[in-house]
Amino acid sequence: MQLFGSIPSPYVRRVRIWAEQNNCALEFINLDIFSKDDRPLVVTKNPAAKIPILVDDTLTLSDSNTILRYLLEKTKQPPLTWPQEHFLIRAC
Repeated sequence: MQLFGSIPSPYVRRVRIWAEQNNCALEFINLDIFSKDDRPLVVTKNPAAKIPILVDDTLTLSDSNTILRYLLEKTKQPPLTWPQEHFLIRAC
């Protein structure tokens, strides 16, 4: 799986924090979504040009909440509780 995003993005960071804490192997592709070199790649993955973007084989997802729900399901973990959701938001 590949996670496209930028280091300073809090939305990308929350997915990366969860993945690291849960030993979920994600290849992180660091992008500058405003650069002329990286922006076309972002748009090919997500026409809204927003990050994070998760690519898993033929499935492409955006929005950190959607990505986290997918990763939880894929790794057969229970959904996050409200306090866990709150913690991930505050940790960013």
